[in-house]
Amino acid sequence: MAGAYVAKPDVVSMPDVPPGWNPNWPFPGATDPDYPGIDPDPFFPAPYPPGYTPTLTLVMTATDTIAYDGTATVTGSARDQATYATNEPSAITWKAKIGSTRVNLRFSGDEEYSSSLSSAVAFGTYWGATPSIEFELDEDNVGDVVTLTGYYTLDGVTVSQTEDITIAAITTLTMTWGTPTGITPNLDEEDLPETKFAAWLEIYDDATWGVISSRQIIYTQISILPSYDWQVDYEEDDDSVVVTVTDSGITMEMADISLVNGGSDFRVFLRITSSGDGCNNTAVVELTIDGETTDLNLAVSVDPEVTGDYHDPWVTINAETGEVTVNNP
Repeated sequence: MAGAYVAKPDVVSMPDVPPGWNPNWPFPGATDPDYPGIDPDPFFPAPYPPGYTPTLTLVMTATDTIAYDGTATVTGSARDQATYATNEPSAITWKAKIGSTRVNLRFSGDEEYSSSLSSAVAFGTYWGATPSIEFELDEDNVGDVVTLTGYYTLDGVTVSQTEDITIAAITTLTMTWGTPTGITPNLDEEDLPETKFAAWLEIYDDATWGVISSRQIIYTQISILPSYDWQVDYEEDDDSVVVTVTDSGITMEMADISLVNGGSDFRVFLRITSSGDGCNNTAVVELTIDGETTDLNLAVSVDPEVTGDYHDPWVTINAETGEVTVNNP
């Protein structure tokens, strides 16, 4: 009959399944709305549909470079045909070696090392684990490559993958920062100025821009009295920085920072801000890297901004040679 209404069938959205999988067969991770009228629960662990053979892999990542006493961040996920979920595998087991020599390992925070570790798996997009792992090494292992192997068993099939982790040398960075001419505000006995002075030290890995150290090292408010003595009204710093204020200026001594030489440069930023009159002087920075000392001139900014271009590194340290390149100023 003309004009009669004909109902359209409901559109059923099926889950994404691997090539060769029967789309009417429940897939790992499926829910009732995915398969109307079929309760998938009895299927899990799900048998494969007739004629389907999975291609199982362990997709694995690990930190490229660590110190001999460092920690590697590791991920491992069980996958079918690279991008599809699987049924729940056995725990992921981790072993390590240098060449043919077995290396003991432990989860970060544990006390004892062992020849292998076992991570329980959890489901996100895939079944997997994300442990932090330490290795039983010493300084003699600098330059060695640790091969970390992860493996799991699913449906009688054992799947493994490896990642290489380089054990790198450590560069020790220390710094003494002083003001030979001081930060000398214009003195007005009727309107005694106060100078607020702040500095931040930031160190980044040049290759990854990963943060090695980022801290506010000093925030000091100084009142200038007619006697030209410096008065520290407020000072805040962490345990690794010692700040001394005298009538000739501010001296900052920074404790050692360890940098892992991963073959890339370290970008060092020293952010300086100040407020108050007459702040336009030059400081000298004594930068010591593994015992080698370099004197650097540092222009202290005029109220109230930072030295030079905020986005340029102050110095770059070559991870292999220890060479210091002054970029800013």
